[in-house]
Amino acid sequence: MAKDDIDELLLRASNGDEVAFRSFYRQTAPALLAFLLRMLRDRHEAEDVLQESMVVAWNRAGEYDPAIASAKTWITTIARRRALDILRRHKRQSLAHSVDADDIRLILGNDAADASPEPLSKATTDRLEFCLGEIGPDAANSIRYAYIYGLTNVEIAAYLDRAVGTVKSWIQRGLRSLKKCMEG
Repeated sequence: MAKDDIDELLLRASNGDEVAFRSFYRQTAPALLAFLLRMLRDRHEAEDVLQESMVVAWNRAGEYDPAIASAKTWITTIARRRALDILRRHKRQSLAHSVDADDIRLILGNDAADASPEPLSKATTDRLEFCLGEIGPDAANSIRYAYIYGLTNVEIAAYLDRAVGTVKSWIQRGLRSLKKCMEG
């Protein structure tokens, strides 16, 4: 279903159209669940967050403004915030240093909620691992924590026991270096 169609479904749901909301749910839930599974790494919690997010979407559909964001972005933002709350509450930011294909998609800015992502080549995976090694451990780990685990700069700074400005600099310089390395 096209972005405009999903946006329209949410707008209709804001007027109490239950049929439109059911269709919105069917169109967005699979990709949203995949996104939440990636963040939470626990199916039960991901399903709970999906359900809670959809309830919030139904109750707050009137606040949705298509001029600000697409419906998919709006519901993903709601779900992401709820998932981050769970991660913080459980203090489960398992900050592993391995990189897999889904991590690479997140770092490169591809849509993590895509239900059928294009497979990355081994060469791309190898290149990203190499480039992350080239930019230095502080920048590489800060980028992983921000883009893979969804931590804020403040959370990364607390975890690494560094100033927030230092973490921001590591991420900014690291992303520039990573981009150059990936293009090279």
